[in-house]
Amino acid sequence: MQDYYFDTIKREIASGKVICEATIVEVEGTTPREVGTSMIIKADGTTEGTIGGGQLEYIVIKEALQCIEGQSSTIKEVLSYKNHDENQEVISRVTVFLRVYLPQDRLVIFGAGHVGYSLYNLAVQTHFSVILLDEREGFFDDAKYPHAAQLIRENTLDAIDQRLITPNTYVVVVSSTHKSDEEILKRVIQYDCQYVGMLGSKRKVANIFKNILESGIEEEKLQKVYAPIGLEIGGETPEEVALSILSQIVAVKNGKEDRVRHMKR
Repeated sequence: MQDYYFDTIKREIASGKVICEATIVEVEGTTPREVGTSMIIKADGTTEGTIGGGQLEYIVIKEALQCIEGQSSTIKEVLSYKNHDENQEVISRVTVFLRVYLPQDRLVIFGAGHVGYSLYNLAVQTHFSVILLDEREGFFDDAKYPHAAQLIRENTLDAIDQRLITPNTYVVVVSSTHKSDEEILKRVIQYDCQYVGMLGSKRKVANIFKNILESGIEEEKLQKVYAPIGLEIGGETPEEVALSILSQIVAVKNGKEDRVRHMKR
């Protein structure tokens, strides 16, 4: 990755998007750019940089978009012919490495209590990018969360937007009060994401759902919520509850959504 593309790649994958970097790795004959030259191709077809323009770049962009769609990297060889005629001699051969960067799965945890902390520990071991939010004063200790992508201590509700809740995000609501759970859930379900789950008894969940529906939010938005959260594995400790939650999230992530919906608490 060339240094000046680092911020672009980081920004795109942080927002849940797939992006491709095309780098010339081998050349034969006369070519406009040398080995090591690269450019960026975004999912919407926009680009940064150039590997020489013309037919070469057109072919590479087209191939890169296919790689983005298929979420896989590849090596592409592009030939140039005399007078642009494939029946005539090859005047150059350019090999391009198309490297696809996939967004890291993001886990957003509302509430850094015992369950939230245990879930954080498990999630970072399974390669989630973890963001924790908790407004309780003095509750967060940076040393306790060394691998967190971000700790948000203030204005939790205001932080809920499409930058936080991306299409590649999994959300767990385990805050300190029923009221805050309700307010958080009400906002979170307005955004498209992979998973939303809330901790609580069936009675608590029913009351919160009732209040949210009475506020005018469509029932369809609540149907995607896993609540009570987690798989029924018989655990009671914070660590066991966290394990049941992460097990459910991983099942959804791996395409077992229909199955885990029948295994909810």
